[in-house]
Amino acid sequence: IWTAVRANRDPNQIAGLIYGLEGLGEVVLSAALVDEVRLVVDFLAEQSKTHPARNYHRFAILAAPIVGDRSLLAHSHHSERADKLAAASAAELDGDFAKAADLFTQLVDDPTFSWDYPERAALIRNLRALKRTKDLADVCTDTLRPAVVRPALLAIRPACH
Repeated sequence: IWTAVRANRDPNQIAGLIYGLEGLGEVVLSAALVDEVRLVVDFLAEQSKTHPARNYHRFAILAAPIVGDRSLLAHSHHSERADKLAAASAAELDGDFAKAADLFTQLVDDPTFSWDYPERAALIRNLRALKRTKDLADVCTDTLRPAVVRPALLAIRPACH
């Protein structure tokens, strides 16, 4: 699939491709697949030369702790939510899992229309690092009974079992 994605440079098809990558990006971020996360973010960065591609900033910020690259946090944020997301990812990179968990909890408790699976996966990672098993169980119970079912649910499910 990545060969086809990376080879497609037809400007008339890029917008649809980027929209389709949203679900795939959520899957690889939720599963913390380092190489695939890097591929998605690099592709979106390529498409963001003149203006940000759909989900580029969000995915880059969420990718930072997964790939261990603080430079992915260096974006101009245009919303309180994006600033909070960047602060949470920065805290996780710094090893401040308590701060990261608190910020990711605030994001998960105020979900967007997509149910924020990658943010939930990040919260689960940080709660696991803190050994907060009750909080982890609560987040998993909520996550596995979603208001919105998306493919990333399949990627996050193993983290909850």
